[in-house]
Amino acid sequence: MRGRFLVSTSSTIVLGFALALAMATLAAAAPPSNLNVTAMPGNEAEDAIAVNPTNPSNVVAMSTLPDVVAGLAVGVSFNAGQTWTRRVIGEAGDPLGEICCDEQLAWDRFGNLWMTYLVNTNGDVFVALSTDGGSSFTKVADIQTKFGDQPSIAVGPNSVWVSFTRSPETRSRHLARPSPG
Repeated sequence: MRGRFLVSTSSTIVLGFALALAMATLAAAAPPSNLNVTAMPGNEAEDAIAVNPTNPSNVVAMSTLPDVVAGLAVGVSFNAGQTWTRRVIGEAGDPLGEICCDEQLAWDRFGNLWMTYLVNTNGDVFVALSTDGGSSFTKVADIQTKFGDQPSIAVGPNSVWVSFTRSPETRSRHLARPSPG
């Protein structure tokens, strides 16, 4: 019993020292600065951001736009956020549809970026794919939900998972589409 106490106490002291060292390092570092990725006027909402696991310098950020019927502000960086290419997707006439909201992003192990979102024209949940680091998207699925809301997206080995809320009940759906590689 006494030996276990000493091992536990030693582990606690080492852990406490490591925590103190980490806190001191964080305190000494300059705080990160805020960055307006889209550089658009107004208060954007429902943000999504994702970092490419195959190229951590590739960052994609999205948000809904204030005072518009449809469209998402998109910022894409290939140099870890030093510079951004900005555009609006999902406006009237866009092949993705008239995107209103609830966008979410997930990268797969091949560096493909998957997005789920909602449109103004129906209650379905849509899935789009970017194979060029977020520079462009192609709609790949329309999950007919009749009142889908709050979709989320995740990737696994050779699969993409989409979940959503459907009033008055909750459903989860698996989109069985292997990631291209």
